Amino acid sequence: MGIQNSCGSDMRKGFVALAVSLMLVFMLAFGCASAQPQEKSDKAIAPSPQPYPKESQDKQAEVSGKSPEVLADNRTGYEKINQTIAKAIEDGIYAKNVSYNYHSGKVDMQITLSIKDEKVADVSLEGINPDKVSAKYIAGVNGAIRELVVGKKLSEISLPKQVAGSSLTTAAFQKYVSELQESQ
Repeated sequence: MGIQNSCGSDMRKGFVALAVSLMLVFMLAFGCASAQPQEKSDKAIAPSPQPYPKESQDKQAEVSGKSPEVLADNRTGYEKINQTIAKAIEDGIYAKNVSYNYHSGKVDMQITLSIKDEKVADVSLEGINPDKVSAKYIAGVNGAIRELVVGKKLSEISLPKQVAGSSLTTAAFQKYVSELQESQ
């Protein structure tokens, strides 16, 4: 009788294990089958991230030393491409009166850039009532700068610190090119 008891106990344990296993399999199978399939939709599941308010970006930029655009650039590739296309400079003539200070005073000059097919077609620098020394430097830069910028996109312009011996006139021109790029 002891042998039958031991076999019956083993059979019950096996039966219970089989029953529990089958219950788990059914629960998993029916649990997965009863889950509601999600409908496909063009709508985003979560709203797209919004950039931080400008004030917050400026504060983060101060702390991190990075520009706000770097901190909150959560645009898609498509948006970035469209923005780049929109920033392309239109054909036309761009002129601005700029000034810079030097040890003896202030120099005013007009910078004129002609753009064709997003590239510089012509450039001129002209002093506005400059003194003799400033006039010499402006004329020198004006004579040399064409060969450095004509045929290039604004983003490709990289001038040496001095063109024709004038660092201040060169810096004023470079600053205007940067401002023109940012305004587009």
